[in-house]
Amino acid sequence: SANGRWIATIAGDGAGLAYPFVFGAQGDAHRMSNLAGDLPGAGLAPEAPNGPWLAVSDDGCACAWRAHAWPSWMGDELFLGTRASPDAPAAAEHVTRDELFEPYLDEVGVFVFSPARELLFAAGDPGANGSLLRRMDVFRATIDAATGATTVRNLSGTSGELVPPFLTYPAL
Repeated sequence: SANGRWIATIAGDGAGLAYPFVFGAQGDAHRMSNLAGDLPGAGLAPEAPNGPWLAVSDDGCACAWRAHAWPSWMGDELFLGTRASPDAPAAAEHVTRDELFEPYLDEVGVFVFSPARELLFAAGDPGANGSLLRRMDVFRATIDAATGATTVRNLSGTSGELVPPFLTYPAL
């Protein structure tokens, strides 16, 4: 987390069977999803210029991660796990699901939580030669504290679509 109180990591039984976990300086690690996935890791530089692909909020109650889609040509997807409190069970949501994002917007990265537990991320196409994304926009996923519902908004708006569904290629 930006405040240094929480860390997110990935662990599991092997390739394709990993889970995201969040833990603090004391206490247990909390699994943020009940569904194992093909999680590529934290996505840190210099190996991943479009990372990070793993982030945790300042309160330790929200975690974002990237998972490889199946089939592999479908790109990468963004998931968000939230908990009502640090000791509560987590619920995971597929943020870049097809109802919100067209499947050809198939690359996600640069995951950052604001102090207000808003997730900022980029979505678009993979960049050339492993560089940052291309034809991308910057989005915000907001979690309603009372209901747990997540809303997604396009912050850069180069596609002309500020609210879902996001159907058009962005211009950044």
